[in-house]
Amino acid sequence: MSPKRTLLLVALTFVTVACICCPTNLVLFPPTPTLPPTDTPVSTDTPTPIFTPGPCSDAACQQACPGLLASIVSASEGYSPLKTSGGGTESKDSVHILVRYPVDGDTLGNASFHAAPADLEAYQQDAAAHQSIWDFFTSIIPAEQRPMVNEFVIFTDGDYEYLAAVERDSSDLNHWALKVDIADAGDHKALAATLLHEFAHLLTLNNDQVYAAYYNCPVDYINPGCGRANSYIDEFYQTFWVDIYDEWAAVNALPEGKVRDQKMAEFYYTHQTHFLTAYASTEPAEDIAESWTYFILVPPPTAHTTGARKIMFFYEFSELVQLRSEITARLCEYFLNPANP
Repeated sequence: MSPKRTLLLVALTFVTVACICCPTNLVLFPPTPTLPPTDTPVSTDTPTPIFTPGPCSDAACQQACPGLLASIVSASEGYSPLKTSGGGTESKDSVHILVRYPVDGDTLGNASFHAAPADLEAYQQDAAAHQSIWDFFTSIIPAEQRPMVNEFVIFTDGDYEYLAAVERDSSDLNHWALKVDIADAGDHKALAATLLHEFAHLLTLNNDQVYAAYYNCPVDYINPGCGRANSYIDEFYQTFWVDIYDEWAAVNALPEGKVRDQKMAEFYYTHQTHFLTAYASTEPAEDIAESWTYFILVPPPTAHTTGARKIMFFYEFSELVQLRSEITARLCEYFLNPANP
């Protein structure tokens, strides 16, 4: 799930369910698109690409797009204590599933309503708002990039908690549900950043990319599971996590509670220059999702910190550079259209 104005992943056992979330106040971006403090410089033979926000349909869009992307960064600012990836601090009793829709491509099927408190009925019955949220997602993420999404869920846990989530279908590992908190979805720029983060999980944790069970894995780093050979997340893990994995795994294995939270915070502060956000340090799946969101929304960094290298990682894949161009164009055209919220 994910709250307004930031991103958090809760990954449960993939054999049953994987819920990827974003807490309301967790830092997604710093106040401006800057990078963490300088760590040991690293050399790179990869030239820094020229920042192009995407092929908007007209000159006005092309001119306005970089500023628009920066405003999405700003809308996603916030801070809260570090939460861990094992479930966070939210109460399941506070989360109300309101409506489920089957998905066929861009189209929502017939609604299936859940029992809900009387004070949430207005949210539950607001089919126009449900459709608007879904249309926003389909506007910014190309159809060929989301065939695994076969369900759309409207939920709420109240204001300023979790904003969105993706959840793997326990009976069909090829399919996922996208979940959005209708109470927090009104700020479309904050929602945009959250959906980019959630899409990163679909991109990097789908069945073509990962073994969603520990028994195929020499190293279990996706809680449980690991990336297939040559997958994005395994390349990311091999590049950025091998040297710190044992230290992280010892913390990750601790029982849920204050001790684990404190140890995870200590792990982050020990390796702060390695991560773009505090939440990125909670596990490789979160790290790659946070790095992806930066990749989409900010220009290529010129620094040589590990955090900067994580953004540049995606430029090694021509298909992802092309996808970035398409997504940024879609974002800019959406927000620069006066008819949209």
